[in-house]
Amino acid sequence: MKAREEAKKKERADRLQEDLKVHREAARYDPWGRGGGGAPHQSPTGQPISDLHQVVMMPHAKMPTPL
Repeated sequence: MKAREEAKKKERADRLQEDLKVHREAARYDPWGRGGGGAPHQSPTGQPISDLHQVVMMPHAKMPTPL
């Protein structure tokens, strides 16, 4: 009788641990993966801009307008 109760207790504890594991994995799941950098910035001539310090340091009046 006592062994049967202990087996049930262990089964409940195992089930609880499995449920917690499933909930943690579900909370961490992201269907689109990690965020990326997106498309590169382009100059008015179509060349990719790799050094954003030049773009950020320019005054807004001199920045090219997007097409």
